[in-house]
Amino acid sequence: MNYAEQLKKIRIQSGMTALEVAERMGNSFNEKAILAMESGERNLGISSIEKYAEACGFLIKIEFYRYTDVKE
Repeated sequence: MNYAEQLKKIRIQSGMTALEVAERMGNSFNEKAILAMESGERNLGISSIEKYAEACGFLIKIEFYRYTDVKE
C-alpha cells in the first residue's frame, strides 16, 4: 500500500469526508486537493502528510531501513 492509499484509509477509518479533512487542515487545502493527495496526483512533503494525519486524528511514524534489510 502506498502513501496515498494509506491517507485515504485513515480518513475512512476516522469516519470523515474529504471536505472535513480539508476544513481541519486549513485554508491552503480544499476537497479537490485532498482527493488529489489520496489518488497520488499531488506530490506531498512530509509536513503535508503530517498535517493530513493530524486532521484525521493520527500520528505518522517514519522508519529507515537499509535496502538489504527490506524483504520483498
